[in-house]
Amino acid sequence: MTIPHRQLTKLMALLGACLVSNSVNANDRLDHTMPAEYALAKFALIGVQIEADRSTSAKVTPGVVRCVKTIEPEALMPTYKQILATVLSESEMAQAEAIYGGPLGEKILLSGEQMLYRHNGMTPPGGDVAFSAEEDAELMKFVNTSAGNKLLKQNFLDQPEPSRILHVKLNELFTACMKSGGTH
Repeated sequence: MTIPHRQLTKLMALLGACLVSNSVNANDRLDHTMPAEYALAKFALIGVQIEADRSTSAKVTPGVVRCVKTIEPEALMPTYKQILATVLSESEMAQAEAIYGGPLGEKILLSGEQMLYRHNGMTPPGGDVAFSAEEDAELMKFVNTSAGNKLLKQNFLDQPEPSRILHVKLNELFTACMKSGGTH
């Protein structure tokens, strides 16, 4: 089963939309600094996992859904590292790492996750936490940087090469789950 490009780009566009949301999942805290590629990989996987869970295809058995849900962001990190290298300069990558590597990056990710659940008619896990005025200001400052513009305003996955790179890896992971009968 191929994951449609439209669904992937919609998921990433929602990450940008999280800027206007004022809540995050307080129970899903990360205990490490988060490289930009981890944040993007985790966000994309949640979307793929929701899609697998909601699939009506006979090929997507409960075992396949369980397998897809066990895929960790680390499986996509090299792919996102490759993608980010195609769309961000070294200085832009440093800007992205600075924001995603701290507590605000966690909130951006968690807010985006909540939006994915809500967009799919599901209740997000955990409670809500508001962005402070300082965090809003820091986030808006990042959005107005070159890296923030590329990652949060423009949909970098609409570019042919990043889209192709991501599709190849996601299809590889999904196909592995299907071939294994749901064991990962």
